[in-house]
Amino acid sequence: MTENTSSASDADIETMTREALIAEAQKLRRGIREHRDCSGHDLCWHHPALWGLLPEKTDPPPTVPDWPEFLSGCALPSIAGCTGGGCAKDE
Repeated sequence: MTENTSSASDADIETMTREALIAEAQKLRRGIREHRDCSGHDLCWHHPALWGLLPEKTDPPPTVPDWPEFLSGCALPSIAGCTGGGCAKDE
């Protein structure tokens, strides 16, 4: 996808007013911040509230990986130094 090309799922933004675009940006930022600020199991891969911010809906919901793969995916943020307070940064 190039800079001037949007996908069919984003076609609605082409017709939004400035005010509607601002409201959409604020809604998305709020959802991203809520996810960023969560902790524990809320950081695992299943995020229906975050996905619900998108105009397209997934039905059925995504399939859950096998238990060991699911757990390893949930463990990655803590292994990488991420906690409820954020990730350690190399600066």
